[in-house]
Amino acid sequence: MGGSGLLHRGLTVLALALPGGCGGGDDNLLVPAELGAVYGGGGGDAGYIITNKDPASFGSISGRVVFEGEPRKARPVDIPSTQPFCRGAHPNGLFYETFVVGADGGLQGCIVYLKKGVVGLKFDAPSENVVLDQIGCQYVPHIIVLRTGQPLLIKSSDATLHNVKSLPGANPGSINQAMSGVGQLSPMTFSKQEIKTFTCDVHQWMSAHVAIMAHPFVAITGPDGSFELKGVPPGKYVLAAWHETLGEIELGADGEPYVVKDNESKTETITFTKK
Repeated sequence: MGGSGLLHRGLTVLALALPGGCGGGDDNLLVPAELGAVYGGGGGDAGYIITNKDPASFGSISGRVVFEGEPRKARPVDIPSTQPFCRGAHPNGLFYETFVVGADGGLQGCIVYLKKGVVGLKFDAPSENVVLDQIGCQYVPHIIVLRTGQPLLIKSSDATLHNVKSLPGANPGSINQAMSGVGQLSPMTFSKQEIKTFTCDVHQWMSAHVAIMAHPFVAITGPDGSFELKGVPPGKYVLAAWHETLGEIELGADGEPYVVKDNESKTETITFTKK
């Protein structure tokens, strides 16, 4: 398959200090099936201009995100007796999904994306809703990808009180909305790229992370830590891997850009270590 096979250990680690949370089921690998690019114009935030826009020249970035060290055991959620609905939804207990290490150290639930350099292309926002549900006093999925301009539909499938909350970040304005039972909020959109965290004031253990991206070059690592970014135009980038408790590792942010050549299939192993 060709390309590079590089091992990166904790390059430019940024501590994010985000709250813990829980989710439901496996966070599957999310890779857009179609590139969906409209060529020409601007896009992205800062970086190099992409000049080769011929799809025949596009490459890919794949590999694994791994954790080196003794993984922490899954931490149980202490559901108070004042929350009988939540307790009833989890008779065998509920565990946080903030730190999930699989086979051979694979780190699940990392967001891998091109942080900078996607300039000179612009992308149509998908029109279909991305759904963030509340099921059994958990946000489901725990981590999702949303494109700028794409509608986010927040639902509750629980017959109990929740409070959807998110603080302002790159996208101005906060969200603080009570949901008294089964229902949904009006779809919302975001114009800036960021990783936004949603919490619940009623159930302190609940959180979800929404990766709002201006482009489709993003993936969420699966149970074995694997990821793949398809259809990457040749160019110079910053490639980032984000984890909700371990922070962020950047490749190409230290003065040497992360380069994808024509038709190149790059393979990376990105390693987080215990803080």
